[in-house]
Amino acid sequence: MRHNIEAASRIVTAFCAIASSTLTACGGDGNSSTRAPQTHILLSFANETPEIVSPSKLVLGKDGNFYGTALGGAHNRGAIFKLTPEGVESILHSFDPSTGDGGEPAGGLMLGNDGNFYGTTIAGGTNDAGTVFKMTPEGTESVVYSFKGYPSDAAWSASGLYQARDGNFYGTSEFGGPENKGTVFKVSPSGIETVLYSFGSVLNDPIAGFSSLVESDDGNFYGVSYLGGASNRGAVFKITPEGILTLVHSFTGDFSDGSYTFETGLLKGKDGNFYGVAGIGGPKGGGIVYKLTPAGDEIIVQAFGSDTDPIGPAGPEGALTEDGDGNLYGVTQNGGLPRTVVTHQGSSMDGRSGTIFEITAAGNLVVLSNLGPTDADGTDPSGPPILGPDGSLYGVTSGGGAKGAGVFYKITR
Repeated sequence: MRHNIEAASRIVTAFCAIASSTLTACGGDGNSSTRAPQTHILLSFANETPEIVSPSKLVLGKDGNFYGTALGGAHNRGAIFKLTPEGVESILHSFDPSTGDGGEPAGGLMLGNDGNFYGTTIAGGTNDAGTVFKMTPEGTESVVYSFKGYPSDAAWSASGLYQARDGNFYGTSEFGGPENKGTVFKVSPSGIETVLYSFGSVLNDPIAGFSSLVESDDGNFYGVSYLGGASNRGAVFKITPEGILTLVHSFTGDFSDGSYTFETGLLKGKDGNFYGVAGIGGPKGGGIVYKLTPAGDEIIVQAFGSDTDPIGPAGPEGALTEDGDGNLYGVTQNGGLPRTVVTHQGSSMDGRSGTIFEITAAGNLVVLSNLGPTDADGTDPSGPPILGPDGSLYGVTSGGGAKGAGVFYKITR
């Protein structure tokens, strides 16, 4: 088996030899002679009860710790966890739908104006159609609202929540509404819910709301649908607080555009434009990062995928993060170094496990980390990395790690 591992290592070395010298996992310097980002695995999640499995994107708490949701937990229906910057993990709440609680949290957490955390589940609640929940920083969780589902209400909200300037929480759902094709909803902090719009009721309507929402300067909300639009490949939409929806952009999925924006959302940039990702399509076929003006004009910022770069990033997913200098950060589900999988029969190369990237304010692509060269590394990153109190990037993956259930990582820039 040792000879097989050595052979796999030589394959990785060969890939590095043909890769761009900017690939930090190959010893590159991140596209700059003065930068050498380093990836540190702070924690490997365990694939056992009551541990958490496949964590979602992180949010930074006021105490400097990181919070998120995951599968697993004491009842195997999901959990809320806390991570210190050093990698110490605490399970704050395990969901238990048998008590009326939610189950299967999928959209992560947001920090509310009151210092509590809010999120959604796709299952559980009074009607087993999911919930909106609140959790205090100490770990006390309560159901704010239980969705009723088809035909009058939302169901299966995997988008997470956005708290607007009016103090209410806004989100989308994949199912529910008269057409059972998803909704846009509003929930007050006291638990009063209103369906603002039901998808699929008119021609070219957005369908399947996986996207979180973001509020623009004019008080309207912008979001992304996985399907629908003029080509049925997803769309960007605008919706007023009163529920009037307008298509802003329909994805085409050809060489000029991306498509199928799964589990994503828009970032409102410091320049007033919106930024997002599409997992496939674009000039190179491997997805795009795009900029969208409030008027709906789309510009491709970065195109992923290339036959001439076998280890380059591809398949961007999730939202983006922006730092104070206007640099963007995100993840891809594909690309990166070949993964060495060690088994009792030896070792083999098993695809590629994703990357963590930066797009500088000048428009340059920097691969900060290639995930999954070995079993101990994380694979399948969940959501964008976020800036920690020390200026480093922190994030989680849903797979890989020493125990196969994901990792908590840190990238020093």
